[in-house]
Amino acid sequence: MVRDPDRLPEPLDRAALHAVARLDDPAAVRAAVAGRDAVLSGLGSRGRKADGIAERLTGRIIDAMEAEGRAGCWW
Repeated sequence: MVRDPDRLPEPLDRAALHAVARLDDPAAVRAAVAGRDAVLSGLGSRGRKADGIAERLTGRIIDAMEAEGRAGCWW
């Protein structure tokens, strides 16, 4: 799942492996994970400041995965 597919490096930007969703929209996140065999996340803050963004948004992704029956999570 990516916020901005234009920021993906080659060759990933041309692959049909990503979904775009606003992570502040739970319905969009759920739609993005629906039917997927795997969900990969590289979330993190843009700077060194620990602002909790990764924790909050990862929770939203996990909630959507659980709602879609994709409850497995590995770090």
